[in-house]
Amino acid sequence: MLEDWALDKASATRTFLRFKGKSYTYRQAYEIVLKYGTYFKQKFGIQKGEVVAMDFVNSDLFIFVWFGLWSIGAKPAFINYNLTNKPLSHVIKTSTARYCFAMQQFEQEKYVGDVLEEISAPNFREAGGPVQVVFWTDAVQAEIAATTPIRAPDSERGGQELKGMAALIYTSGTTGELVVVTIRTYH
Repeated sequence: MLEDWALDKASATRTFLRFKGKSYTYRQAYEIVLKYGTYFKQKFGIQKGEVVAMDFVNSDLFIFVWFGLWSIGAKPAFINYNLTNKPLSHVIKTSTARYCFAMQQFEQEKYVGDVLEEISAPNFREAGGPVQVVFWTDAVQAEIAATTPIRAPDSERGGQELKGMAALIYTSGTTGELVVVTIRTYH
């Protein structure tokens, strides 16, 4: 729907998002989302259906990472930003993600010591392999800004079923309770 509103001359310049004094039109947001999606595919090889963990506070960045993943058919796993230590590593593991995108401030607050050692272990994930944590630095932001936005073909991002998973949301600060979200569109 973002694409429809962004490409429609009647709505393209209307405000889509406001956050902390910044606002983005539908067209601007759509182009940013495509840059994120393109960056995720080119830099990390993220594919349709792949789960990617996200550890961010509420922000415009959170929205753009989320929608960027959706733009390439990937599934975000929203990590409760209050999680630390064992609950944090537990939800990352159960998400099945091979990447965890996190705010830069969390690098020194949460992803240290035992947590980083555990999720970086070669056998951490059930499918095998570690989880790579990518911190959202100014350099990452600059790389994304310099990325040419490319709309993924429908064949690479489409084919989602109404009963299919749209996102994982880890809601509890202690148990890592999981909510699976499905998205239904009505015409």
